Amino acid sequence: MLTNRKLLNFKAHIASLCICLSIFIWGLQIPMLGVSGVPFYIFLIIPISFIHGFYKKAISSGTKLFMFLLLIFLAQKFVFNTPVISTNKTLFTILMISYLFIAICSFFESIRSNKREIVFYSYLRTFLYLQLSVMLIQFLMFFLGLHSKGKFFYSYLYQHMFFDFLPRVSGLFQEPSHLAMGLAPIYFILIQKDNNIIKYFRRYDKYTIILVAFLCPSSTLFLAITFSYLFKIFQKSNTKNIRQLLYYFILFPIFIFFLVIEIDSLNDRVFAFFDYYNEGPEGGALNISSLILIKGFQMTKHALTFYPFGVGINNMPILNDFSIISNSFEILKDAHSNDGGSFAFKVSSELGYLGLVFYIYSTFRLFNLIKSRREYFSQIFIFALLINSFRGGSYFDGSIIVGLSLQFQYLLKYYSKYFQFIKFRNYNGPSIKHLLD
Repeated sequence: MLTNRKLLNFKAHIASLCICLSIFIWGLQIPMLGVSGVPFYIFLIIPISFIHGFYKKAISSGTKLFMFLLLIFLAQKFVFNTPVISTNKTLFTILMISYLFIAICSFFESIRSNKREIVFYSYLRTFLYLQLSVMLIQFLMFFLGLHSKGKFFYSYLYQHMFFDFLPRVSGLFQEPSHLAMGLAPIYFILIQKDNNIIKYFRRYDKYTIILVAFLCPSSTLFLAITFSYLFKIFQKSNTKNIRQLLYYFILFPIFIFFLVIEIDSLNDRVFAFFDYYNEGPEGGALNISSLILIKGFQMTKHALTFYPFGVGINNMPILNDFSIISNSFEILKDAHSNDGGSFAFKVSSELGYLGLVFYIYSTFRLFNLIKSRREYFSQIFIFALLINSFRGGSYFDGSIIVGLSLQFQYLLKYYSKYFQFIKFRNYNGPSIKHLLD
């Protein structure tokens, strides 16, 4: 018979494992319901979460979230007559977002309430070293001539940003930008060096993330590292000291400008925006990644203009034809029509101004949490959520669903008075009923 202490540790291990699976293996996907793929980790979390059990507040909040998202969808479809690509696809997404919200909030509650943070960070470090190990194996296989494109851990070879003779290997992730999205929480932790979190890490962990960045650099990873340092500066700065603030605001843009000029891949992307708006879609040396972001901006602008309440979850492709980019470049006709190259564009298009306000509010809340040094889990994963503004993705990619869940949990906590009629008892799993009230 397991003791209470052992059961609490068991729950913490299950919770930590599931969260890390969602961060690191979301690239392994199964096509279904007309979508390109549903992350495999979802099919692992569903049965595991029943073993772990659910908390009363998580079930109640998840039901409120489901009703809220469903109400928005029904209003979009029947009140504002928004064309819907697939009702089943939208309802499935709303259901899975709500279920994963319940599971993830229960996982974090298990970790926080029982003071088992060390277990979560241990799993995070373990997966980091697993990621590095796979990258090193891929790197070695390349030089031995054994690496076949897309055959080993679905990794693709990309030209190195700094050394032409070296490949970029992405380990457990599909491509370099996906690696940046997945590892953004770890870079944020190790750069911030907050005493309440860094104590769970080792000195040599920083060398690990440096090696990972060297093996698979990307513009998205550069942005994750840069913004991590920016938030660190913000945390340590005295906002009442105007001279100090001016110093940072002058020095930081100069630093960014220097890096953009020196790194060719960043140079191409930044100046491609100027080329497009100065010479139009047919002129200039245009960069594919930049064109996709411009396309996403055009789709979002149309949505906010003509569909202020959004076009509906997973319904962004209906805006594809309203982008000049889609009609000017055949190769980009359908590229990133699901997300516009940015998760911020996706949320703003599909939920309208409500989604845009949610993203802006998340940004301000992150600043507030960093300055006040509290709610460290929320800091880490809201940061990862915001980094996805620079890269497209679904609601289940990388750390997105974790960041969304923690942010929804906070909002529902303060606005739950509008849903007071929804009450649930805890479901604690088959073998741990006596642990929770």
